[in-house]
Amino acid sequence: MTSRAGDVRSSTHGLSLFLVFMFTLQLMAPVVSASGMQSCGGGDDCDAYDHNEDLTPNVQDWVEGTYTFDLVSTSSIDLELTWAVREFDRDSIGLGSGTIVGDTLESADGLDANDGAPADLIRQTFDQNIGGTTVGEKLKTEVHSAIQDALESGFGTVTSLSTQYVNAFTSGATTIACSTDDATDSFAEGAAVDNAFEPPLCFTATASVDLAAANFNLAGTENLDLERTYRGLLTMGAEVNTSFNLTVQPGHTADFVINPASYASMVAVDGPEAELVPRGGHNSASWSMDHLGALETDSDQVETVDLRMGHRNTSSSPTVHIEEGSKAIDLNLVVDLTDEYAATIDFAAGLYYLDSATLERWGINMFEVSSSATIPVITSDGVRLAYHNGIVDLTQFTDQFPVGDIVEGLGNTIAGVGDITMSDLQWVSQTDGTGIFEAEGGLNYSHSTGCTEPVAAGQVLHYCLQGPNAMDETYPIYLQTTSQPFSMRFIDIIMAQGDENSTLNSFLENVQSTDLERLMNAGFSLEALIGESFLNSVDLSGLPPADLTVEIVLPNWVTTVDGTSTIVLTKSLEASSSLDLSLTGLDPYDWEHEITNDDGRVVCYANQSTCVESDVNFDLSKVNFNEWSASISVTMALEAELSIYRIGFVDGERCYNGEDIEACGQMEAFPSDLLRLVIDLSSRMDDPLGTTVELPWCAEEDLKEHFDDCDDLELEATRQGMKDLAKRMGEVVTDGVHGLGQLAENEADSPFGVMDLSKFEIRTSIDGIEAPDGVVSDDEPIVLSLTIPEVEFTLGTESGWEELSGDPEDIQLSLVTSSIQSVFHRPVQMAAEVLTKGLRGSLIGSDGLSYPPTNEETITLSTGPVDTTMPTEYGDVDSPIDGAAYSGPITFTLPRGVKLVDVSSSAGNVVLTEDGGRQTVTYVVPPGEFSDDLSFRIQVGWLYFLIQFWVYPAIVLLLLVMLVRRRRAKKKRKKNAMANRQAAINKAQLGDHEFADLVGFSSPGLRHGETIEDMANIDELSR
Repeated sequence: MTSRAGDVRSSTHGLSLFLVFMFTLQLMAPVVSASGMQSCGGGDDCDAYDHNEDLTPNVQDWVEGTYTFDLVSTSSIDLELTWAVREFDRDSIGLGSGTIVGDTLESADGLDANDGAPADLIRQTFDQNIGGTTVGEKLKTEVHSAIQDALESGFGTVTSLSTQYVNAFTSGATTIACSTDDATDSFAEGAAVDNAFEPPLCFTATASVDLAAANFNLAGTENLDLERTYRGLLTMGAEVNTSFNLTVQPGHTADFVINPASYASMVAVDGPEAELVPRGGHNSASWSMDHLGALETDSDQVETVDLRMGHRNTSSSPTVHIEEGSKAIDLNLVVDLTDEYAATIDFAAGLYYLDSATLERWGINMFEVSSSATIPVITSDGVRLAYHNGIVDLTQFTDQFPVGDIVEGLGNTIAGVGDITMSDLQWVSQTDGTGIFEAEGGLNYSHSTGCTEPVAAGQVLHYCLQGPNAMDETYPIYLQTTSQPFSMRFIDIIMAQGDENSTLNSFLENVQSTDLERLMNAGFSLEALIGESFLNSVDLSGLPPADLTVEIVLPNWVTTVDGTSTIVLTKSLEASSSLDLSLTGLDPYDWEHEITNDDGRVVCYANQSTCVESDVNFDLSKVNFNEWSASISVTMALEAELSIYRIGFVDGERCYNGEDIEACGQMEAFPSDLLRLVIDLSSRMDDPLGTTVELPWCAEEDLKEHFDDCDDLELEATRQGMKDLAKRMGEVVTDGVHGLGQLAENEADSPFGVMDLSKFEIRTSIDGIEAPDGVVSDDEPIVLSLTIPEVEFTLGTESGWEELSGDPEDIQLSLVTSSIQSVFHRPVQMAAEVLTKGLRGSLIGSDGLSYPPTNEETITLSTGPVDTTMPTEYGDVDSPIDGAAYSGPITFTLPRGVKLVDVSSSAGNVVLTEDGGRQTVTYVVPPGEFSDDLSFRIQVGWLYFLIQFWVYPAIVLLLLVMLVRRRRAKKKRKKNAMANRQAAINKAQLGDHEFADLVGFSSPGLRHGETIEDMANIDELSR
């Protein structure tokens, strides 16, 4: 039994093992037979699905994508997209729940609701028709739709899109193979890996997208050319922020690359894993986004990214670069003083560029959102761009431009100008670079040179995008305005530079334009350098670096030394230029001409800058030899005239250096009319020009007592003042001569015992100082006259010939004016001696006494070379007068009975005339250098001797006449006395008292009333 039991137990145990094996075998059998997914139809067509290999466990999609955007222009962008699909949403391709494949995936292959269709399954069902469309087509359609949605949500309107399967996928530097072939995709079929997600199915899509202008933050009119505007702004150095959205679906990863347009480069980028990628001369932008770990409930991952785009700097189109501090604005003001009482100011501002600080201060922005872009400068081409595209209101420029402040500052610089009313600023359409406009330009300027941008037929390039001058400041735009006419005298401008209390300004206040015209035409030129303060009142601080040019068009009566009619002043932000002023008349006086007198004789040659003619008339009316008193008496008179036509200067330049001014006046010659003009102008002043001069002989106190007039000479530059000065000059000189005579008489070693000059007188006057006419010349001289009235000088010893017999050193001379000594001593002997000597020397002829005798040669004098030019140096003192020469007639009127005979002059300079029976000898001194040979005889006629000695016989005769008359008168008186006495005797009767008086006397009878003295006188007469 035991053995049976043991056998039974053994049999039971073996059955149990068999059943277990069978169940195990049943369990193992399906695994071995179904190594791929059941949804693929069993077998080895698909690799087994492994959840661990699914990198998107929470979502059905597993897609890796690359997006490369090429920014063609501001209106278009091209996209090249590549997707590597490893898992895709089952429902979208017809393999979701409720389908045979879908149910099999969930029941047999173990997929859950978050698992999509793996790549192997999609390939296996690629050609399976579901609802009339294959799975492959449905996948392609879904990819196409997803790409379009992503582009339109982030960029713009998709205009074209094509999607195709490809056999490779590249991400960065890695390229993987892709396949749609279901015969080689599983491990059993020879694939490299046993993975249902590998290899992926890949797509490529190319798309074109129209971009919205809002992406570039530019708003303009319907004329906006966005592409050219954007390109122009970048060329000027603008950097524009462009914002857009990047979208990644759950289960997707994406690499985005944006390549800029051919004229641009990426400057900065932000966003997820943002990076600037160098591309050889420019930068691209890249981002990476990973949404593989998205949860079931997650939506698309959307990232707003910004990129900053700038200009691509090339040799053909360089980015605008402006040196710091270079001229941004050129301000030109033309002050037209052609008509000083209707002056105008033309103002033109040439805008080359405006910097960012000025744009911000003026509130000018070319972008709709200022924070979306930066622009360092707006060039003149940029303003034209803004104008022609309507992206900025140009009144923003005109309203902010400080033209009023500039003109007001100019008015403050120039005195005498009231309010200046300017018209509204106007934009200048086009300029040719002439006149007030410094260069070609204008708001509608059309580029022709320096621009290589292709031009379509009929297109006008108001701004340039390509070439060396692309969008730069070469051709400015201009604003212009003109003032209403106002009054501004050129004299006011000159006065504004001086001290308002100065003598010059007081003088100029009375000067009219016609006066200044004559002054400038008198040969006067002025050169002045006025310092930088001249335009300091013009404030340019509110502008970018600006140059101010003020051009003053001179009145029609004045010009500059170089012959132009304008004065140009400049001022920059850093400094003002000096005012370089040079002025002269339009028809300036020219001294280089001959001056002739009424007889046609040349007074001055053309090379003599100084022309002064003298006319001296010396009247020697009497020369008396007082032989008995050892004296000589000379009666003379002098009339001299100095005719001043012009005065030249050795150095005609006079300069003044002040705190902020250097001025030099130049005048080579001073014409007579100019002095008349100065006197006329000074006469109009409330306080005429004048000065005082101290008399030199009154400077010392010990000498003043010898002079009666020691008041200073007062010069007042008026006509009456000049006449008074001339008159007083004669009086002062006369007083000086008298006083100096006294001093000479009182000197211990003086040879003069008596020097009486009290009758000597000098009279001076001036003529020809009337107001001049409109033409300044030297035709009419100013005449200074000096007259010495007839006066007699007697020069002799104090006590006659007796003094000559002693020591000659003790001789005391006597000089007395207007005194005739009547001393008669040896007159007959003198006459006899002269007659005897004359006969012995054969000097005497029928006409009188001649010397040399007529039988001998005449007296000959040779002047040799004579230069009448006055010296320019007197000791240590330099004369300021150039070319002064003594010229003119010198006339001697000889005493009656004395004359020159046989007179000859090799130069023909001697003129002999008769005046009232007296010979007049005139020698005309020519100007400049000359030589002359003179010959003559001196003839003293009998008339002269008669005049000299008539007094002696006249005295004898007078004495004889007086003696005869005396005797006859005496006899007559005696006869009358005797007759009277006889009558008295006959009538004599005595009274008692009379008789008593005669008691004791014995005398002849006396008539009644007669005294003894009377009777004695009668007796005397009777003898």
